[in-house]
Amino acid sequence: KVRDAHERVIHALAEGGVDFFCIETMFSAKEASIAVDVARKTRIPIAVNLTYKYTKNRKTGEPLYRTDWGDSAGSLLDVLTEGELAEGDNLLDSVDLLGLNCGAEANHSEHTGMPYAIRGIQQLSQELESREIEGKRMLAYPNAGLPRLDRQTKRTIYSQTPDEMAGQI
Repeated sequence: KVRDAHERVIHALAEGGVDFFCIETMFSAKEASIAVDVARKTRIPIAVNLTYKYTKNRKTGEPLYRTDWGDSAGSLLDVLTEGELAEGDNLLDSVDLLGLNCGAEANHSEHTGMPYAIRGIQQLSQELESREIEGKRMLAYPNAGLPRLDRQTKRTIYSQTPDEMAGQI
């Protein structure tokens, strides 16, 4: 059913003339790989972004980002290269950009917005380097901190201002 859903959406978008697929806000590396497997057949460029939450590496105590389903940047690389859900094909070859998006931590404000993007890209870069994967471009587009609803204006307000985010670029 997951593959069928991705096939319907991806084929409709391809027929509609999209120039780029951004498979984003993914919590499952396996579902992301299914979407990549479907999208690669269109020969349209592909980006894959997971959305992470703050956890700690049990051995080092260092922050380690994982999705709600427990996937890290390394998990994504493993699933894509193993091709388990693509008849053994290395799906990483079909991915033009790897990265992260969104991500906002209520209990760890230091892991939201730009700090989240920077640390997440560093972790992805380290995983690429440790696997000796070269030539992959990285992409990050975080939330501007935690969103909240302004009840008067009925607009979403984020905890980080544009100036605060720009100051960390």
